[in-house]
This record gives sequence, structure tokens and C-alpha cells, in this order.
Amino acid sequence: MLGLKADSIHAKRLAAAFLAAIIIAGAATAAESPEAALAAQVALETAELGVKPHNIVHVTDQALAATEALRRGDYQSAATLSQQVLAKSKLRAFSFGPFDRFIDHLSPGAEAKYLAGLNAWISHSPKSALAYLLRASYYWSTAWTVRGSEFDDAVPDEHKRAFEENLDLAANDIRQTIALDPKIPWSYLLQLQIAGGRENQQALDRVFSAGSTRYPAFYEIYRTRLKYLQPKWGGSTAAMYKFVADKAGKPPSSSPLKLLYLQLGDNLLDAAYISCNNLAHELLTTCIDATMSRTVTAELTDGITKALGLYKFTDPVEFSNALWPILDDMIDTPGNSASTNTILQLAADAMGSDNQLIHEPGHNNYVLDAITARIWLTIGNSDNVDQKFLEALDDAKRMSFRDEDERYVALATIYDDMAAAAMHARQYVKVIALHDAANAVAGVNHGGPQYDKCGAYFQLHHFKEAVEECTQLLDRYRGGVRARLYRAWAYESLKNYTAAIADYQPIADDASDSGIRAGAVIDIGHIDVLSGQYAAALDVFQKHAFVFDTDVQTPENLAIVYNNRCFLYMKTGELKKALDDCTTSLQYGRLPDALEKHQKLQKLLSGGAT
Repeated sequence: MLGLKADSIHAKRLAAAFLAAIIIAGAATAAESPEAALAAQVALETAELGVKPHNIVHVTDQALAATEALRRGDYQSAATLSQQVLAKSKLRAFSFGPFDRFIDHLSPGAEAKYLAGLNAWISHSPKSALAYLLRASYYWSTAWTVRGSEFDDAVPDEHKRAFEENLDLAANDIRQTIALDPKIPWSYLLQLQIAGGRENQQALDRVFSAGSTRYPAFYEIYRTRLKYLQPKWGGSTAAMYKFVADKAGKPPSSSPLKLLYLQLGDNLLDAAYISCNNLAHELLTTCIDATMSRTVTAELTDGITKALGLYKFTDPVEFSNALWPILDDMIDTPGNSASTNTILQLAADAMGSDNQLIHEPGHNNYVLDAITARIWLTIGNSDNVDQKFLEALDDAKRMSFRDEDERYVALATIYDDMAAAAMHARQYVKVIALHDAANAVAGVNHGGPQYDKCGAYFQLHHFKEAVEECTQLLDRYRGGVRARLYRAWAYESLKNYTAAIADYQPIADDASDSGIRAGAVIDIGHIDVLSGQYAAALDVFQKHAFVFDTDVQTPENLAIVYNNRCFLYMKTGELKKALDDCTTSLQYGRLPDALEKHQKLQKLLSGGAT
């Protein structure tokens, strides 16, 4: 391994740690409670980060202000904020900003008060295209909040119906938006996204044609059309290749559309994963590599090189930010190996960057440093992860941005990635400090997994703080189902079973992720068992029969739910049903508890000694 020298980043980190240690030394002696001790640890981690306060009003702050104004019925303020952001937005190489970030950080959907505010705005201003646009975006977000991202066979029928109903409402509103004002680029992108949920390629072609004719330089419209040409959306590999050849092959080398080649590579990787995802890890990687070797052509390889060459022709920050989610997605694909590493090296070469562990100050690109850190994370080298993340922060602070808001967004994204790495490493104090750092530089509405902080409190057994943090998120509609789940776990740990069930129940009834729903059902049953209410626990399984659905649940979950119901049948004296369930549990896993009960039940039913 390379020897580490005390370079500028490392030296600054040591200095910050030393200063913080002096401060904490005094505080620690006065700490008389676990809460104070934790606060001192977080303060030490925060001091090492060296985050500086600022007074910039972020676009995401404006989005939160507009959202909260609509929740309280103040549509006038929401209209003013929305119009201000739209007025200063411009069509750039890869985005329509800053309106794109504004609309993406409004309500996540499925909340009555926000919708009531939008309805009041439209009722008062029926000719406002912007009001209809925001409501169309709300209905589209609600559709996907309700449906979730699972494959179709894992989505409950009632969620499918709600998904279709909300898409219909969104489609109606976006048509009205364009009729009232056809000069808002984002309307055409949203119309394409709404149509994508239908998996109707002919309808998508019509919507894409209208949008790309009106705004032929709007890259996101092309990228979104390519997304819905994937096989999982009813398209095909051949259709994706043809689209990219038609749209990206002909323009000059400086055209942002060249980046479609790299997006095609990501789409092919996703399709390979879907076709191989029933395999174990090593076989999965082999299958993905073999599939990619068959689908990646020389034309695509040449196109990816040209796509990365855009760095010479476009604003480096714009290009880096457009590249970031593509590389992120590639890293997130399970079983991926050779494909992403090859592309990362091509990107480093094209951008004059260096993927080595140590580089000279000012030499690297912040995106490639952050991506390299995440690759080191998958390998399991924590020292290299930390080093590359610190270099990413240093590069982002040094690079020239169009405005400081964009710089802080980049820094927050790196802090969020660092928090995810710390969560993976079970460094929960660091998670809290990094979460706060991201919010400090880019605002509390910047995005990222906001629920990680309350999750970290829970993992640290600071259950009261977990409840407070999760409640704050839920009150502002920013934590979603995972914040509610962490709060339920914290309530259960505090033995506040009534509050825990009040949180578990809506998750079990309505969460879009079937695994999370199943977990909530199991937890409700567990609380009933702790209270000796075995019949009530059986009723929970009867009400939520989806937990036994072999088309939806993982083998691990099936082993657990059959084992748990086996126990309940034993407690209620239904021994034959209990034996059947323990037998089934052992078919899906080898839980020692299930095996022990299985042997005991066999003896009982055969008349043997217990």
C-alpha cells in the first residue's frame, strides 16, 4: 500500500482534530449524561470537517418555503417564489436550472394539505400555467410514492389503481399547463415522464417528438426518452441503440447529446442486472460481465469516448454534475465490476484526473474522487475511502463554480455519500456529524437520506433523540416511511408499544416496499406476543397475507413469518398447523428456532415425550 504523507488535506484534518480535542477535553469532564457524551463526540467529528457557516438562500430552501406556504394555504407566497425561480432559470447544456432543482424539492407527494393549497391557487388563478405545472408534478410524485419502485408483481392491486389514477390527473394538468403557456421547457419533460409510467412506446414517441421539436437542445428530454426505451419499460436493446445513433451520432463533438452514449452504457448494465439478478453474487458478476460483453459494441465504446470528450467543450461543473448520477447508478448496480472500472478510467483520462490514492492538490475532479471513494468502499478499504472523500471535498472547494449555491450542492452531495459510507461502517457518531454538515452547507431541504440521522441515533441506543429527530422529519414531510420505521423501532425500544404500533400500522397497510411492509407486520406481531396476545398476533398475519406471498417476499422473510406463525399456533394449541408452518419455514431457511420447534412438534404429535 502507498505510504501516506502529511499533505495539505491530512495536515488540516490533524489540526482541526487537535483543536477539537482541546475543546472537548474540558467539555467531557463536565459531561454527566449519555446525551452530553454523545454531543461531545459529535462536536469532535464536526470540528474535523471544518464546515463554515454561510448566509446563501438555496433554491431548495425556496422550494421548502413554497411547500410550507401551500401547506398552510398561502398560495400567494408559493406563486411568488415559483415565479421568481422560473424567471431566472435558463436552458443549459444538461439542465433547465435552477427551476429543475426547485421543482424536484417540492412536496414528495401524497399529502392533503399541500394539494389543498394547490387547488386553492388554481381556483383563484385558473389561467396560471405554473399552478397547473406544480399540481401535475405533485400528482406524478404521488403516483410513484404510492406505487414504489418494485417490479409489477410486487405492487398491491390497490396501489396500482392509485398509481394509474394519479397519472391520469397529472396528464390532464400538464396538458393544461402547456395549453396556457407553451414556453416552459420543464412542462415537456414532465409530460414525457408522466407518459413513461404507461409503458406505451407510441404515446412516448408522440410526447417526445413534441418536446424535442419545441426544445431541440433540451438534453433531459432525450435522456428521459432513452430511459423509457429500456426493456423493463417495454423497449429493447435494439431500440436504445437506434435512438442513440440517431440523436447522438450525427451532432458535432461539442453537442451535449453525445452523453447519451454513456447513458446507454448505464442502461445496458441495468438490463444485464435484471436478466441475471436471480443468481448469487459471484455468479451474478460473471453473468453481468458476459451479458455486457455481448451487448456492448465497438460503436458504443467509441461513443462513450466521445461522450467523455465533452469535458473539453462544456462547462466542467455542468459536465461533472451530469456525469455524476450515471456513475453513481453504475456503482449501485449489484454484481457490477469490470464495466464501471473501465468507464471510470476513461473518464479520468478524458478529464485529466487521477484515480490513484494520493494526488497533487488541484489536479483532480471532485466527482471522480467521490466515485473512487465509493468503489474503495465496495472493496472494503476504509482508509482509502476516507482519503478520497477528503480529496473530493478539497477539489470541490477549489474548483470554479458558476455560483456558490452550486458549490454547496456539490459539497452536500459528497457529505451525503460520506454519511452513507459511515452508516455502512457503523460509525454512527460520524453519520450525525456528516448529516449536519450536508444540511449546513446546502440547507435542510437539499435532499439526501435525511432519515439517516434518526437511524444513527437509534443504532446508538439514544432512542429519545431518535424519536425527536424522526418526528421533526415527519412533521415537515421529509423523512418518509423510513423515518416512521426508525421512530417505531425507537418507540418499541422505549417500551411505548402503543406509539410503536401507531407507526407500524400505516407502514404495514400502505408502504410501497413489500419488504418494509412485511417487517412492520412482523414487528406488530412481536409486540402482541410480548403482551401475551397470541390470537391478536395471528389476526395480524391473517390481515396481511401478502407476507406469505412467494412471488413477493424474499426467502429470508418467508422463513421468519412461517416460523413466527408456527410459534403462535403452538401457543393457541393448533399443533398440526404449527408443524406445517415450521416445516415450510425450514424450506426457506434454517432458523435454529424453527428447527427446535419442528422437532418438538413432531414428538408431541406422535405421542412422544416433550
